[in-house]
Amino acid sequence: RAVILSRMSAEIGSSAAAEVLSTIKAGRLTLPRVEVLARLMEANEYHTRRKVVAARERALDALVAAEAAGDSLLAQRAHEVLALVALSLADHRLVREHARCALALARRLGAPTLEVVPRHRLAWADFLAGQWDAALRGVAEAGALARRVGHSRGLAYLLGAQAMVLARRGDLAAAATRVAEVRAGFGDGSPADRHV
Repeated sequence: RAVILSRMSAEIGSSAAAEVLSTIKAGRLTLPRVEVLARLMEANEYHTRRKVVAARERALDALVAAEAAGDSLLAQRAHEVLALVALSLADHRLVREHARCALALARRLGAPTLEVVPRHRLAWADFLAGQWDAALRGVAEAGALARRVGHSRGLAYLLGAQAMVLARRGDLAAAATRVAEVRAGFGDGSPADRHV
């Protein structure tokens, strides 16, 4: 139940995180994995509310706990959250650090689908650093991977990132083409997936 709630926390809000945390604090659930999930839920909730310092603290707590438990998958997720928080702070060096760690863990786990988000974050780090050619190469490579492994949400994010870089470079026609690709593949604001 805790795993399901953690995956749904973005959709159902902080009540899910609060429920899991209260269960842990009451001593009814002491599994390290669940505690890490709860911290990641808190980090995501804080990030959603733009409380990035608190989000970073919770994600760092989750990372430490995941590493102590020897759970590479949750450590990978914690690095992803930390990269996202660093992106919100426009800290391209920190984005790159956590995205590289998340990518290394994804490769060690042997799960190409887990590589898509860290590669996306690395492209954003390049974008923030003003390395637009590198950002375009990064999103193209990550997009090819997303297509190959069927990661449709990741592909939508990557096409959006590519559109932003192209627009920043002044290539509005190419940017519009990427936006059209997203709309063709994912609709125009469909409630089926609010992340796209």
